[in-house]
Amino acid sequence: MFEIGKEIMAIESHPQGKFKKGDVFTLLGMKQCNCKCKDLVLDIGLLRDFNSYICRTCGNKYNDNVREFYFSAKRFVPIDDICISELTEVLEKEVFSV
Repeated sequence: MFEIGKEIMAIESHPQGKFKKGDVFTLLGMKQCNCKCKDLVLDIGLLRDFNSYICRTCGNKYNDNVREFYFSAKRFVPIDDICISELTEVLEKEVFSV
């Protein structure tokens, strides 16, 4: 379960390089996506200079006028919810699959 102020870890790299698999962030905020699927999106402290998004879940393009860059919760896992062996498996998976 995601909680504001807790640490989260990226379980996959962002396609445009905003973060990499294994990067750790403090969760600053969360909300429902403004698209039709209402996916959960997270604020990890990055700011943006545009106002449109493409939803990772449904592919719908929508506008959002906030400065914070929100990312799909499907790209992250709360660190409290994973054990060390799972963390090691997640981080090594990409290395061995190359």
